[in-house]
Amino acid sequence: MKNQFNKSLFLISLIALSFVIFGFVKNDKTRNYKNINSSFEPVNIEKKGFDLLDKIQGQWIGINSVAGINFNWFGWDYRAISKSHVHGIHEGGSMGNLFNSFFVADFKGTKTIMARNGGVLNGIYRTSYFVLDKADSTENGSYYRLVDAVGGENTMYMELRFKNDSLYWNSYTSKLGANPAAKRHMTFKGKKYANDLAKETSTKFNFPQKEIAYSFPSGFDDSYLYMKKSASFLWQSETNDNVYKMAKAALDPVTIKDYPYLSTLKVKFKRPFKANNKQIALYVSTKPFVDKRGKIVKNRDDFNTTILYPFLTNNEDEFLFTYVHPGTYYVTVVADMNHDFIISKGDLINKSVMVEVSPEEDTEIMINDMNNVSNDYFYNSLGTDFYSPKIKDDSKEEVPVIDWEVTYDSDVKKIIFNNCITCHGGPDPSANLDLTNFKNVKKAIEKRGLIKRMNSKTKPMPPTEPLSLKDRLIVFKWKKDGLIEN
Repeated sequence: MKNQFNKSLFLISLIALSFVIFGFVKNDKTRNYKNINSSFEPVNIEKKGFDLLDKIQGQWIGINSVAGINFNWFGWDYRAISKSHVHGIHEGGSMGNLFNSFFVADFKGTKTIMARNGGVLNGIYRTSYFVLDKADSTENGSYYRLVDAVGGENTMYMELRFKNDSLYWNSYTSKLGANPAAKRHMTFKGKKYANDLAKETSTKFNFPQKEIAYSFPSGFDDSYLYMKKSASFLWQSETNDNVYKMAKAALDPVTIKDYPYLSTLKVKFKRPFKANNKQIALYVSTKPFVDKRGKIVKNRDDFNTTILYPFLTNNEDEFLFTYVHPGTYYVTVVADMNHDFIISKGDLINKSVMVEVSPEEDTEIMINDMNNVSNDYFYNSLGTDFYSPKIKDDSKEEVPVIDWEVTYDSDVKKIIFNNCITCHGGPDPSANLDLTNFKNVKKAIEKRGLIKRMNSKTKPMPPTEPLSLKDRLIVFKWKKDGLIEN
């Protein structure tokens, strides 16, 4: 477990490098950007794609894979901050943070959805802009792709797939155009753990509406950009201390001060003498971790109410949370005495303190009682069990009659696209198995045992939930009929 938590700080670095922040210009601050040719067409949300704003809302908890490293717990908290803008942030602490916002925008005359993604990492301020260029919704789920607002998919892009209560999120990067093509860097698989906080702000703002939040009528002027192949804004400073000055220096057209409704929370704490030079973990959650007696609560599910969870490694005695959603929270400060990146026996903790964060205000609290000694460990590792397959009992499923000639185009393609290409698609597919076209699917059945994996009781494909009996029989009948394309 210790290795997983040592990786968690590394995760912050990797993710911050994998995404780039998007900047937008408010209607009253519209700049005229030169048109830079790109190969994508923005999706017009008057026709499709608008439901992405609604679907992304909520608290998502899951597992993350970044650059081949797996992380057993990761959370996002997405809530509306205006009629047409939804926001979430991963606060990493001393090293930096990562945020991602989705909103309605005017991009080159098209009303579409854009994303502003980025953060601060080790003194480097980074933001990038993405534009929705693909949207497809069926009864089996919804798919959305957002690409770099200058370089398109060759520079970087993100894919989001929603199926029932699950979110599959892939990101691809070319290092801001330094590489010839973007390759997959991150895969987040999460489930919607809670929706009450999102519903509250959704009701408050009557979210979502098709009101333009930011406008880019002519795209981006390359004189503002860090690299001409990417809609990205960067600035380097010696520390992460002043994000406001860094944003201005980076020429980011939208900064934290331009965001509505959000607040800041400064947590100050007094270290016990024996906690000097020990790393500090801060937990902001909707339920307390430590009761009024100084004891860790017994309900491990309370860990999943964590909203923000940074680690401080530079001997700080205070921390400023930015981009904070207003609300009522509990703050728990942990002196990690054995440096294992979890709340464990012997760590020093405070009694969880309730704090009320009001809209567009700077809130500050002081914690003086970090003298309680943890008598237990407190952490939820979702691990490989989080997406263990739900074994289907075929005996309870009516056996369908597949009495027609099955073809790839008419029958099999939609099964593969709805269930497989989240992992087995894009420029860097899992297991080097690309299932996005007829030729590759046929080859996977003939030479890579795809049907056997689809029917496996222990290691099925897809691993999250095996295909229905009907879908598996259709694929089997396709092979029997000769793997016909159309």
